[in-house]
Amino acid sequence: MKIVKRILLGLVALFILIGIIIANSEGEASNENTAKADQAGAPALATPSAPKKKSEPAPVEIFDIKWGEIAAIYALGSKVTDMKKDARWKEFKGKRVKWTGRVSEISDDWTGFTMQVQMSKDSFGSDVIVRLRKSEKEKAAELNQGEKVTFIATLKDWGTLMPVTMEDGEIVK
Repeated sequence: MKIVKRILLGLVALFILIGIIIANSEGEASNENTAKADQAGAPALATPSAPKKKSEPAPVEIFDIKWGEIAAIYALGSKVTDMKKDARWKEFKGKRVKWTGRVSEISDDWTGFTMQVQMSKDSFGSDVIVRLRKSEKEKAAELNQGEKVTFIATLKDWGTLMPVTMEDGEIVK
């Protein structure tokens, strides 16, 4: 009976996550369109300029946050209240981390290009969902379920019934 409840909780969490991902994707697209419209106030007869050189992106700091620290607070069995979880998440949100886990699933569909990762051996399903960069498709295509994977991503959100979500993921392998 406990296994059935866990499976049902996992399915509910998956549907909630899908809804959040869709809502965030639509919001991001809307924000980008608004920003482009705001910038469109340039003169109609602008003179051509020399092509801009691509500069190297500034290195992004990787924080030494361990999965165990996150799991102690946000795992399904945690006794920490949602109010306390929200308060603590402010310390983690937006931080870029490097973790290693096992591939549960990789998909590229209407929800986006994502990798689900099991971080704890005793977890049922995925502990983390990482929205991967499109440039990671070749690396992702080489991975199999259950295979060890090291990745770098930015902590985005947590949920009571869903895995921790991350964005801007890169596969280090």
